[in-house]
Amino acid sequence: MRPRNAESHKLVHVLDRIYETPERVYYYRPGKQQQQSASNGQRSGGGEAGGAGAAASSKAATESAAMKALFYLLLFLAEVLLFGTITLLIYWIFNYQGGVAWANDIKKQFNLHYILMTGGFIFLNGHAMLVYRSFTCCKKIYNKLLHTIFFVLSISAITIGIVSAFMAHNSKADPKHFYSLHSWIGLGTMGLFAFAGIVFTVQHYIHFH
Repeated sequence: MRPRNAESHKLVHVLDRIYETPERVYYYRPGKQQQQSASNGQRSGGGEAGGAGAAASSKAATESAAMKALFYLLLFLAEVLLFGTITLLIYWIFNYQGGVAWANDIKKQFNLHYILMTGGFIFLNGHAMLVYRSFTCCKKIYNKLLHTIFFVLSISAITIGIVSAFMAHNSKADPKHFYSLHSWIGLGTMGLFAFAGIVFTVQHYIHFH
C-alpha cells in the first residue's frame, strides 16, 4: 500500500522508475552494459526521475568498467596458462626427452603424441573458446569463423596425435591397444569432443539454412 501524501507518492514514483528501467540488466560481454546503460539514461526523461536515471547509469558504467577490467585480466591469465603449458611441454620434450619422430623411434613417437594431444585439446581448443567470447570488436560471423578455424586445427592435431600413438604401439614386438585407464579416458574424451563437433556443425547448418 503506497503512502497518501504527495511527497511520499512522488518518491515512490521515482523509485519505481529507477527499478523498472532496463539498466539493471547486466551483460557478461564487456562494453555492452555501458552502451545499454547510456541509452537507458537518455530515455529516462527530465526532473528527478531523469537525475535518478543518470545516477543509475553512472553507477552501471562504473560497474561495467570494473567488469571489463576483470574480464581482460582473466583473459590475460588464460593466455599465459595456455602458452605456458604448450611452451614448457615442447621445451621439456626437445631438451630432456630427445625430441619427436613420426616413425622408427617409439619414445619419440610418443613425444609427438604428447605435444599434439596437449596442443589440440588444451591450446587450440582453449583458444577456440576464448576467441568466441572475447572478440567483441568484430561481427559475430567473424567470431564464429575464427572459432571454427581453431576447432578444425584442434581436431586435426588430435587426430594426428592418435595416429602417432597407434603407430608407436604397433612398432612394439607385442602391440596392444586400449589396455590402460589413460587410453580409455582419452577415447571417451575424443568421443565427447566429436559429439560436440557434430552438434556444432548441425546447429550452424540449421542456422544458415
